[in-house]
Parts: sequence; C-alpha cells; structure tokens
Amino acid sequence: MPLYRPAGRYVSLPTCRMPGLSYNRRMGSKVDSFSGRVKQLIAGIPAGRVATYGQIAACAGNHRASRQVAWLLHSSSRKDRLPWHRVINSRGGISLPVGGGFEEQRMLLEAEGIAVDARGRVDLKNYLWNPSSAFLS
Repeated sequence: MPLYRPAGRYVSLPTCRMPGLSYNRRMGSKVDSFSGRVKQLIAGIPAGRVATYGQIAACAGNHRASRQVAWLLHSSSRKDRLPWHRVINSRGGISLPVGGGFEEQRMLLEAEGIAVDARGRVDLKNYLWNPSSAFLS
C-alpha cells in the first residue's frame, strides 16, 4: 500500500486497482478520459466514507491533478449527481469557505455518520475510502 503524506504525516493510501476502470484510450468508452474516470470514482464513494482530491486524481491516473478533480466537482456534480460532499482535502478538511458551501458539506457528511470536528476536519484513519475493496466481489 503506497504512503500518502497529508499535512506532515504519513497515512496509508489505499491502492487503486479497480477492474471497471479503463486506462486504455483506444477503447472508446466513457471512462477513457481522465474526467470520466474521476466521475466514476466519485460516484463510487459509499455513504459514510470520504476520499481526497489527490486520492481521486491518483486513482484516475494523474496524481498531480487534484485541482482538476475539484474543478470537475464544481462543474459536474449537479449534472451527474455526484456525491461531491464526500471529497475533501488531503488534511481531511473541508476546502469550501464558511458561507460558501462549508456548512452544507459539513451537514451532508454528518448526516451520513461522518464525524466532523469544529474546524471542519474528518479523521482519515476512520473514514478514508478504500477504492480497491469497493470493486472486489
């Protein structure tokens, strides 16, 4: 399991081996693009779990594209009915500003049983999603 370093400490990042995701650009399916893989990953985050922008980017094939993940959430979450509130920053925190979506994201996370502290942080050791286990059957 690779190590991921959020905010000065190392956390084990779940591996990203998912049979349903295609990295072959010649296949012509919706998940050929980075954007399609990101949307599929976000749609697969179960209630009661969170993922980080960087984790989604890495699993979708570009570990340096966490800002693109944020942009995709901003532009596509309503249209594609993505659970946008389950994606947080690498420190386990809500990235939206107070008065600009922070309260809504916090409320949605807490409604799913995720503990959010006063600063808007989630304990990644308890709530981080393991994408590999979701695709094992």
